[in-house]
Amino acid sequence: MTKFRTQLAQYGLKVKEMGADGNCLFRSLADQLEGNEKLHRKYRQEACDFIEQNKEQYAPFIEDDETIDQYLEDMNKESTWGGQLELQALSLLYKFNYIVHQVDNPSMAFSSFDWGTVPTLHISYHLGEHYNSVRLIEDPCNGPPLTIGHKLEIKNPMVNMENNDQEEEKKQPNNDDDSISVIQNISYQNLQRDQLIQYAMTVTGLMEYDIMEKSMVECFGEHLEISFQSIDQTLSLIQKYYEDIEIESLQMNFAKTLTLNKEESKNSSTPQKSKSVNFDDEKIKELMKDGNMLDKDNNVISMPQKNKNCVCGSKKKYKICCFQRDQDQKDVYIEKYNKKVEEAKSINKGLLML
Repeated sequence: MTKFRTQLAQYGLKVKEMGADGNCLFRSLADQLEGNEKLHRKYRQEACDFIEQNKEQYAPFIEDDETIDQYLEDMNKESTWGGQLELQALSLLYKFNYIVHQVDNPSMAFSSFDWGTVPTLHISYHLGEHYNSVRLIEDPCNGPPLTIGHKLEIKNPMVNMENNDQEEEKKQPNNDDDSISVIQNISYQNLQRDQLIQYAMTVTGLMEYDIMEKSMVECFGEHLEISFQSIDQTLSLIQKYYEDIEIESLQMNFAKTLTLNKEESKNSSTPQKSKSVNFDDEKIKELMKDGNMLDKDNNVISMPQKNKNCVCGSKKKYKICCFQRDQDQKDVYIEKYNKKVEEAKSINKGLLML
């Protein structure tokens, strides 16, 4: 929990812990909406009622070996774990978007409405089995939460302090007498290279690690002696270098391909069709098959069985837990791939004209 609290502290946020009794999701939402986790029964009931009223919409997300009526009968019972289905239902009922914070992972944002037009709730998800409420560090936590909004900004970059654990900490107690450490005195030397590159990929949405590393070296020099704020202040420049390096790489690939095609044509009496650049087509073909997904390293793997417990450890069936998230990640990857192919075709056309 300490590591996660430090991660949140970068954004000026803290965890407000909820009771771990199976009602934690509804406790977190009750705290976010009214500042009182004791109202969890109300939000459980309203989620179930909303799903009941919209059965046709939610039935496809219920496991094959369980009817939606059976699902709702179980979900109406206190201490039954709630999940994405209930979150989404309550977001429509109460008209809010929400952001889920997780340790060592980018925050996940979910929206049914345009950002900024409705409130944004913040909750945290721990080890695949527990939800907490997330608030501003300065929030006294004695009523409804202070507004966080949907735009997160680095306020206290996460660093390790030097001099044998001689750390200065600023502690902010919450209503459970718990505390959170905000590490100060930024020391950019302690920020790991990989940590900086991963952060830049997260805030820009540009996900090719090698290209991002080259882009940051162009911006900041080989040793990357920078802080997170340096990245935030130069996002447009990083993105420009990224695009330039990506296009240069595509051009080099096409130039090599054209050279190979010419050589093959000279050595063959049979007319040869021009070969296309290999953008890992086989990987995309495999990914596009039903039942396949990407793992955290962007390798193609088989999806878990939908009627089995989710591998995230939530004890919910995969179909109603992480299935939609994995499907969305797959779709985004394929969309980016198709965009690169189109850009490459345009560049190839230009090269051929030369």
